[in-house]
Amino acid sequence: ELENGLLFGGIERELDEKELQSLCSSVAAWLSTCIVGDCLTLHVPESSFSALYMYHKDLRIRFSQIWTSTNSFGQLVVERVDHVRRILLEKQSKESEAQHERL
Repeated sequence: ELENGLLFGGIERELDEKELQSLCSSVAAWLSTCIVGDCLTLHVPESSFSALYMYHKDLRIRFSQIWTSTNSFGQLVVERVDHVRRILLEKQSKESEAQHERL
């Protein structure tokens, strides 16, 4: 198992899930006091690209009133958005992903 990385892959997934739960708790607490336009910056311990991608996707699914991005320091930025801005950001994200797939 060590040779093909399965053991460490399982441990990494478990740590990623724990980190995701912690991020969700932080976002939920913040949402109860913030207003549209407010941002929350979260430090994510040195995560793999796939883990960071998963955090973005999961947070966006769980919280419809936010949008996530990564700043130049590798921190997760959560912005409180209204419904119209969320739709616009989702459209831009899908267009960007489609553009990357064509490259």
